[in-house]
Amino acid sequence: MKTVLSFILLCCLIGCGSGSSNPTPSVGGNWQFSGHSTVSGQDITGSTTIQQKGSSITAGITIVNGATCTPMAASLASITGTTITIQMSVGNQALDMTGTINLAGNSASGNYTGGCTTGDYGTWSATKTS
Repeated sequence: MKTVLSFILLCCLIGCGSGSSNPTPSVGGNWQFSGHSTVSGQDITGSTTIQQKGSSITAGITIVNGATCTPMAASLASITGTTITIQMSVGNQALDMTGTINLAGNSASGNYTGGCTTGDYGTWSATKTS
């Protein structure tokens, strides 16, 4: 009986079964990123500084090389658990990025659609530097 009660108490303290949600990682800070266009084969690299308030994030992007148009700050960006969603304007085109962030909040990767060229899509990855 003591074992059963101990198990029940342990489950209450740490949570048992399903229903637990993924925590939102802390991603605020400086990041380096790279992207690869599946359509053109072009690679880009750049940096960003992310500010985070709960599940909302803001970021301005600086392209180091590879892009032929000027990005703007993300207009809609959020994190739900470990999923990140970013929507922004790049030149006169929309850019939609989705991806996954590790629980430590220092590495992310995913896919994008849109950007400098209509119909573009590809992959991206990023690493938190500080």
